Amino acid sequence: MCKLLAFSNMEQAFYRKYRPQNLDEMVGQDEAVALISSQISDDKIGHAYLFSGPKGVGKTSLARIIAKELGCDPIFDVSEIDAASHNKVDDIRDMNESVNFIATSPGKKRIFILDEVHMLSNAASNAFLKTLEEPPEHVIFILATTEPDRVIETIRSRTTQVVFKKILDEKIINVLELISKKEKINFKKDILQIIASYSDGSLRDAINLLEQASNTFGSELTVENIFSLVGKLGSSELDQIIESIEFQDTSKVLSVIRDAYSKGLQPSDITNSVSEFFRNLFYLKYLPDDEKLKSLSENFSKNLEKLSQLSQSRLSLNPLRILDSKEPQDQEVIHKAPLFSSYLNNLSIDHFEKVKSFLNTSGIEYSHNEKLVRGLDYYSHTTFEFITTRLGSQGTVLGGGRYDGLSEMLGG
Repeated sequence: MCKLLAFSNMEQAFYRKYRPQNLDEMVGQDEAVALISSQISDDKIGHAYLFSGPKGVGKTSLARIIAKELGCDPIFDVSEIDAASHNKVDDIRDMNESVNFIATSPGKKRIFILDEVHMLSNAASNAFLKTLEEPPEHVIFILATTEPDRVIETIRSRTTQVVFKKILDEKIINVLELISKKEKINFKKDILQIIASYSDGSLRDAINLLEQASNTFGSELTVENIFSLVGKLGSSELDQIIESIEFQDTSKVLSVIRDAYSKGLQPSDITNSVSEFFRNLFYLKYLPDDEKLKSLSENFSKNLEKLSQLSQSRLSLNPLRILDSKEPQDQEVIHKAPLFSSYLNNLSIDHFEKVKSFLNTSGIEYSHNEKLVRGLDYYSHTTFEFITTRLGSQGTVLGGGRYDGLSEMLGG
């Protein structure tokens, strides 16, 4: 008979198991820690804080540490509220009523942590204002958000604002090495560098990826396995793209797209992979000492070097034209794949004929003055999102809608 495991025997997720428990264990937020440490030491803790910054960088952890430092009972005197799901007026009214309860702990303080506070409705935000401005003496509010601009100004003006930053890869790697040692995970440092790089400054995401990689692949983990976990093109696919640029072989690009899609990658995964690759190429050319380049895998770096050696005639490089765009949809292109798109934009007509033939077989209708693309299935959508990231100065609306400038691309 199958036995159910007791909850007490269930493994705790790494990010919870290794959550910082005191101010000294906070990683990468020196300014925030210094402020809070000073205020606690001087007994000048504020009545309301707004912690803003990217996800997974320690906002909620620091809020809990404040409660611990003040001697609050974690069960009776600390209330964590998810404002994303408790964002109505009635939810805030319930909280307003509960703030009057006396603290049970020796610290004589009650802490209310409101996560994702930008999700409160306008009515709920307004209902919160009076309590936030003049809370009972024993109450401290700590609001956390990843989008401070969406928090109404009247709330922001009533709080002490603390900005959290993305955590440097070097600091993330140090934490991953510590966890790996304790959990007996034997990953090489280049693997940890890749994990840190793809976490984009989020320590929580990096720890989650470390745990997922360990559980999925064990000690046999490779860099290519990491690419598959995060939904990115691998080194071999990028190498084929470089060859297609070097030899003006559009069919190879389409082959990479087809294979990537068959492996489960979505259109956005493919465009993001190519975008990241060419963004790193910009760094290599103009900011060769950038810290981000140091975290790239050996094969990835070789591919960048290989592409950077292509002649100007093979690879159109005109970042100023892209940066000069004033269209909102074109602003996203700045951090996408201008080099690759420029290459596609400058292919000869006979190469575009191959693209046209491929699009025909995918059921896409187009005319000399193309304005609307119909009948896009996932595969054809992948192709268009990959190839039409940017089409000349007129720009592009991705996602299967309007493609201004498409007739120019197709030789019209």
